[in-house]
Amino acid sequence: MQDNLHALGFRWLTLPLHLRAALRHYHLWEGRALAQRFALAALAYGLAMMITAKYVDGRPLAPVAGVLFFWLPLYSLIPLIGARRQVRHFQLVAACAGAIAACASVAAAAGGSNRPQALRAASVSIRSVERAVFRARRTQRTVAFGRRSRKAALRRHAGQVAAELRAAEARIDCAHQAAALEDLAGLLVRIAASGATCRIGALLPESITEQHKPVRDFELVRLAAATLMVLGAAVAVALWEVPDAAAWAVIAGVGLLSAIVAFGANWRRFVSVIEIFRP
Repeated sequence: MQDNLHALGFRWLTLPLHLRAALRHYHLWEGRALAQRFALAALAYGLAMMITAKYVDGRPLAPVAGVLFFWLPLYSLIPLIGARRQVRHFQLVAACAGAIAACASVAAAAGGSNRPQALRAASVSIRSVERAVFRARRTQRTVAFGRRSRKAALRRHAGQVAAELRAAEARIDCAHQAAALEDLAGLLVRIAASGATCRIGALLPESITEQHKPVRDFELVRLAAATLMVLGAAVAVALWEVPDAAAWAVIAGVGLLSAIVAFGANWRRFVSVIEIFRP
């Protein structure tokens, strides 16, 4: 991250220790979260094998298979408890680091043939930062349940930070792209430094955010709309008595189309919801 900042013009900057520690913790817990997902998948597979062996084949599961696919994943989950929560806690810092790396790639690709791809990757990473900013008040758990006044203030600040990020991103398309990338990297490192210390109500100084009207996060609205479209398709195939195979094809098609319309390039996040409506 520091090398990328130096490439963007911040040669005098040294990352503070708390920011380095946050990045180190994120990468540590990211590996543990990956191991946790593998252990959960192995445990689910082991449970399916046990149920199949007992109620279908009528014989007990082989001891070796039970150890490999049930007991070993079960005991390996104990030290991995809370891994996903820790990853989400440092997600904002990691997203900012990824966006800074993408901006450095754009600066390095000046005049090159891969510059359009680098610009697109930077735009995608900045959108990830914006999403992490909106989720920070939930992932960092700094506000007790029912404290609506604090949540409203955090939501408003997140909207103003997102508006400033969008304005800074729009300046990349101007003539002075190097200066625009440097300004954007300065915003990102400020957001990362504040997020690393859980100051989610002061991700950027008020002197920067007060000039913007807060933008809203419509992710839940898009999710609800896509779910209603899939639900409508499920009700329609039930009323018209469509065969099961064709019904699942219709529901899955409507779900994929609604996910693409609602989420764009991130449509894969809605695939797990479509599985709920499997006949």
